[in-house]
Amino acid sequence: MKAASGTLLVVVALCAMMTAGCQKQLELTFVNHTNSVVPVRVSTPQTGTMEAGSLGPSGSKLHCTIRIEMEDLPALCTCTVGVGFKTFTVTKDTKGKLWFHYTKEGLAGPTDKEGSLVGGTQEGEIKPPAPAGTVVE
Repeated sequence: MKAASGTLLVVVALCAMMTAGCQKQLELTFVNHTNSVVPVRVSTPQTGTMEAGSLGPSGSKLHCTIRIEMEDLPALCTCTVGVGFKTFTVTKDTKGKLWFHYTKEGLAGPTDKEGSLVGGTQEGEIKPPAPAGTVVE
């Protein structure tokens, strides 16, 4: 009886080790720089589109964790915040934490740090993308 329970314990431990590391886990953080509450949706190849929640106004943050099977990498994912959206590719080298910033101009990111939204041309400033067809100097 002890041998059977010991064998079962070893099998369970081996199964846990084999499945560990088979997923890429990312923590997405959304920061709202507007005065409006906006919905946040995240799309991944495995889960489709899911509601991550509502992002409060004026600097509020929302955290969301996504998991993608390693065999599905590289994976094309999309974040939608209010009317802005960003498509990004997750690879095995993608950092575990990504930040997105929602402003009146749209959605900026992902970045691998919180970053800052300040006026002028500060180093590390996160700017929303220019509309299609716009020349940026």
